[in-house]
Order: sequence, then C-alpha cells, then structure tokens
Amino acid sequence: MSSSKITVHSTLDNKSLSKVSQSTESKMLASKKVTKSKAKSEAEPAVDAASEKPRTFLLFPKLPVELRAKIWGYACSITRNVDIWARSLDVQLRYSYERPLFFYSSLPPPSVLHVNSESRSESLKYFNLDFGTNSTIRSRDSAPFTISSPSRVYFNWKTDRLCLVNPSELVDRTMARRVSSQLADYYRDCQKKGLRHFAINIGSLSPFLSEQGRIKDSTFLKHIPRNPKLEEVVLFESSSLVASDYFKLSRLELEDMGFEEQGQRMRYAKKVLEKLLKEDLEDNGDESGRGTPLIRTCKVNFEVIW
Repeated sequence: MSSSKITVHSTLDNKSLSKVSQSTESKMLASKKVTKSKAKSEAEPAVDAASEKPRTFLLFPKLPVELRAKIWGYACSITRNVDIWARSLDVQLRYSYERPLFFYSSLPPPSVLHVNSESRSESLKYFNLDFGTNSTIRSRDSAPFTISSPSRVYFNWKTDRLCLVNPSELVDRTMARRVSSQLADYYRDCQKKGLRHFAINIGSLSPFLSEQGRIKDSTFLKHIPRNPKLEEVVLFESSSLVASDYFKLSRLELEDMGFEEQGQRMRYAKKVLEKLLKEDLEDNGDESGRGTPLIRTCKVNFEVIW
C-alpha cells in the first residue's frame, strides 16, 4: 500500500518536473531584474527620454581641478550669435542737438558665469565686458563734457559671433565727427582683440545699392572689422529686426542659404565684399587667397520677447 502511493507520487513529479522548473526559473529571473532595476535607479538618476535631458553628474566636484577647468573652458567656447545694437542718446543743448551712440545686446550673460564661484572665475578668462562708449560733447555755450556708456556685453572674442543688427543707425550719421570717432573705436577694438566671427544685417542698408559706383564709400564695408584673424563674414538680411526701436531676443540663429535664395542686394553685397577682401590680401602681399575669410549668406531666424 505504501509502495503504490510512493510510486504514484513519483510518477506525478516526473510529469510536472519540467513545468515546475521553468516556472521557478522565470520567477527567479524576474526577481533579479526587479532587484537590478531598483539598484540602478537608486544609483543613477532617471533620464527623461521624451525631453532628452542629460543625467546629473554628481561626481563633478570630485574631479581634479585641472580637469574641471578644462570642462568650464569647453562650456565657454561654444559659439554664440551675440546681437549688437547701436542706439543714440538725444542731448538737447542751447545751440545744438547731440546724439552720441551707445551699444548694447539683448542676449543675457552666459549662464556658465552664474553656476558657482569656480565657474565664474574660469569663465572670466574667456569672456570680457566690452562695447562701452565715451562721447565728448563740445558746445559753444558750455564747457566740454563726456557721456559714457559702460561696457555691459560679455563677449568671447575667439568663438562668439558679433552680429551687427542695425548698422543703418551708424550710416545716417557718418558725416558727424563724434559718430565717426565712435565707429573708429568700435572698429579698432575688433581689430585689436582679434574678432574671428562677424555678421552684419544688410536689410537696413537700402541706399547702398542705389549708387553702385560709390559702394566703397558705404559704411556697409566700414563696419566690417578686417584683421588677419577674421575667419568668416556672414551677410544676412532682415528689415523686420530693425523695424522697432527696441527688441529683446531670446534666440538668434543663422542658416546658410543657397544661391537661388539670394536676392539682388545679397548677391551684389557678397560680390563687392569678396573683391574688397581679395584686395586686402594683395595689399598685404598674399596673392594666394588662402587667408580670405569665408563669406556666408544666411537666413536669420529669431524669437522676440515682448
């Protein structure tokens, strides 16, 4: 009796052995996956795949100081399109009306300047506060006095792109000595500090094509700070950017355009600029043309904060 029971029990185990084994293994694997996933989530912050946000690197403070400095340096060397605007101050005197210029940008300071004291200390090795102005006003009814606009634009002269948005503000007053002096100061700073990337809006320079024979006298060319370190000149056209007295931009992007997208103004401006830069090289004894800056024609995309 007992022998038959044992035989029957043994028979049932043999039939269900594979199913029981498979079920047990699957449960163990599932348990391991849950434990591993839980451990991984506790060790690393989760990544939001939808927003593609990077993981937080919590070990950055433990890196060597030299390596952290290099990382801050890379963060400071990303090319930005820095919009530079020229505006005039209205100064009413007894016998004259003065309009000294000042420069500003709507782009906020680089965020790397405000992470912590270490990032700010390293960032200030790359970014300078520039584009301040000093205008001396001389009038027959008063003693000379100076109007100053402080330098308030952080700029990396090696990597940032200076985008002169409204050059027409300078064109209209080039005959005045006070304005020519400020333009000369701006030009000299760009040369001295080795500007490498430059962009200019030709959308507001409508008169310069009407008299093609006098193109060389146009401030369209005088605004371009030609120096041996200049690597590129970008021509873009946007009359809407200068339609208002003041814009605050949250984004300014330049996208290369094809030849068929260029209008008459753009094609002519590029042709004249190529000729001028070639003459510069020839005057400096370089006839190979290898040192000629790259000339790009671009469409501009921007967003305005009202």
